[in-house]
Amino acid sequence: MSENQFQLTVQKGPQPGKVYLLLTDAVTIGRDPMADIALNDPEVSRQHLRLTRTASGYVVEDMGSTNGTFIDGEKLDADTPLSLTDGQTISMGSGVTVLYQTPAPEEPAASEPVWADESFDAFAPDLYEPEELETAVPEFAHTPPLSEQAAPAVPSASKTPLVPSGGGEQQQKRRRNITIAVVSLILLCCCCLLFVLSAYFYWGDPLMKWLGLY
Repeated sequence: MSENQFQLTVQKGPQPGKVYLLLTDAVTIGRDPMADIALNDPEVSRQHLRLTRTASGYVVEDMGSTNGTFIDGEKLDADTPLSLTDGQTISMGSGVTVLYQTPAPEEPAASEPVWADESFDAFAPDLYEPEELETAVPEFAHTPPLSEQAAPAVPSASKTPLVPSGGGEQQQKRRRNITIAVVSLILLCCCCLLFVLSAYFYWGDPLMKWLGLY
């Protein structure tokens, strides 16, 4: 924050604790909504006072308010500017009091000290001694020369005679012939049955009489 920046903090009145930063060369305070700092309180006039920036800070001037302006409890004469100092209070009537002050400087966040690990430092020199470092060489099992390695086994030829592929065709042909014979026999039986039934319907009665069955 710059040394020339100031603020007003409401101690009594509407919105206690609210902070108004003084950023312009002239600041008007009053009940009028058009004022730079509008304080809605019946004790405050519409145009109550004016703050004007100077090289050392701000000066306060009462603008003919009804209930008057008080600096640290002492009434300020109308149209008589007064230089403000850090920490003074400004009262407008008996309803509103603000504190004139410089903003508190922002404190940098404290950094935590970083302590070296003594246990690591004690062994650190040993880690960097080149003569004490041993290179780990992987050990491999003894590999016999190619002449001693067993050649891959060649599967022996099977002694079981192969079944000729023609046997399967003969079985299928035999099954087909049997199927044809069975179907033919069934058709022949059906034809005989149809013939007997037809003969019965057409020649049944004469034949029975001829045979003397009735």
